[in-house]
Amino acid sequence: MKKVVRYYAAFCLSTFLAVSAVNGQSNQEKEAWRRIVPLVTNAVQVEKNLGAPMSRNGKVSIYDTREARITVWYGGGKSAGEECVWDVSDDTVVSVVVSPKIQTELARVGFDLTLFTKKGTNDSDVWNYVSEELGIGIETYDSGEGEIVLFLQLSPTATDRKRKCIPQTH
Repeated sequence: MKKVVRYYAAFCLSTFLAVSAVNGQSNQEKEAWRRIVPLVTNAVQVEKNLGAPMSRNGKVSIYDTREARITVWYGGGKSAGEECVWDVSDDTVVSVVVSPKIQTELARVGFDLTLFTKKGTNDSDVWNYVSEELGIGIETYDSGEGEIVLFLQLSPTATDRKRKCIPQTH
């Protein structure tokens, strides 16, 4: 089941990126996104695929491509919530946020939204779709003509949380 969830998440991410891609972009650049997996991919692998970050501050790096701005959080010790920390090395990806530069409708990104919980926010036009099982969150804006993707967040899957989230002692 874990492999199915990972493959589905990778499929969804690649579909999202393909839909929002700019014409003329190389297939290698499009596929680079698909290879970033929280709690698996390390900084060297990310930079091999995305190039050097445009900005780096401690365990956070920002990458800029034609299609999106990508913020990557690295590191062992990063809190996974109040009760635990990630059991990974300092150079391992723990979370990724993809902010598309091209306006992309949620209906076009290819996600099976029945796998997500839709939650409102303080802004009545902004919605969050969350799948703990897949480790994917999507924030959208209701434009009146459809929901526009503001960002996509990749986090550890529910299964990976159980395996790699070490309880903190207070």
